Amino acid sequence: MMSKKLFNMSKKLIYIPKYRFILNTQNRFNSTQAPRSLFELYSKNSEWLGVYDRHKVLKEKASRHEINIILQKEKLKRSKSDILINLQPAESEYQVRSKRVGALGTKLGTTFLWSKEGFKHLVTLVQIEKCHVMDVQISHEDGGNDLYTQMILGAHDITDEGYLAKMTREKIEWYRDRGIFPKKLWSGFPVTKDALLLPGSEITASHFVPDQLVTVQGVTVKHGFQGVMKRWGMKGQPASHGQTKTHRKMGATGGGQDPGRIFPGKKMAGHVGGSYKTTHPSKILRINTKYNILYIKGTVPGDIGGYMKIKDAFKRKKAQTLPSFPAYFESSENKLREEDLYANYICSSQDPSLEFPPYKI
Repeated sequence: MMSKKLFNMSKKLIYIPKYRFILNTQNRFNSTQAPRSLFELYSKNSEWLGVYDRHKVLKEKASRHEINIILQKEKLKRSKSDILINLQPAESEYQVRSKRVGALGTKLGTTFLWSKEGFKHLVTLVQIEKCHVMDVQISHEDGGNDLYTQMILGAHDITDEGYLAKMTREKIEWYRDRGIFPKKLWSGFPVTKDALLLPGSEITASHFVPDQLVTVQGVTVKHGFQGVMKRWGMKGQPASHGQTKTHRKMGATGGGQDPGRIFPGKKMAGHVGGSYKTTHPSKILRINTKYNILYIKGTVPGDIGGYMKIKDAFKRKKAQTLPSFPAYFESSENKLREEDLYANYICSSQDPSLEFPPYKI
């Protein structure tokens, strides 16, 4: 233990450790002069803080001219690239890596088409109605300010007057600047730099060509809550030998003490349908340019009247019909083409009846 000395000061006994220097002991223990808070302590010793004017507050009133200068600087940071100013879609040429925009349509139903050899093909009718380019986003790599290059398409004009009346003035002006009517459906399509279109450009059924491969994305038909036998095709449990009310159940799930839980993705009962699905590449067998209807081979997901997202699809090592790039532009020559366009092996409604040689009967 350290030795201590006893001092008698101001009629008080104070134990002070050895080898300590005591200065102004009488003032240190005087309660009347001691600081009562940190504010008083630092106010008496302002040199501890190193007080100086670090950020001076401007008390002058901001003028309209100064505010406009600040806004112009912010607009330059967020402005679109000069790509749109010098963009000329009609002069673009197709490259191997080029990816053009798709289209938004509505499912009308199904029907049949016949081939020239007498085979029947199920087709789905998808109508492209009032589909326009809403906005263009350019990635940093291509000279823009967005994450990736894509085009936003909108389809189907809003006909509900009550909904239009609730739209803000800024949103209406946003549509007005692009020269299009407010749309119900929006969707983005990733594209390459050489396939960009100007905002307001219309996408019709002529954007595609017969015998072209496309993929169709839509929301599947809802079937509600289903058991495991209908949802996953399980066989159920025995119908006798003591089985009571378990004929259509799945049985044990394997969640005993080890591992003590059910792993995610376990096939169990639940809701069926109502999810986004994309078809395999399917061919366009017929195109009606008057009503903008595509006849796509096979079935596509969704109810009648549901929205569809149509995109180009390509298969490697196969000769395919290339559509117009980056889009179809109507001209005086294009107006003279036929109303219905068919694939090469599809029989049109104006062709004569099918006649087969004797060896095919």
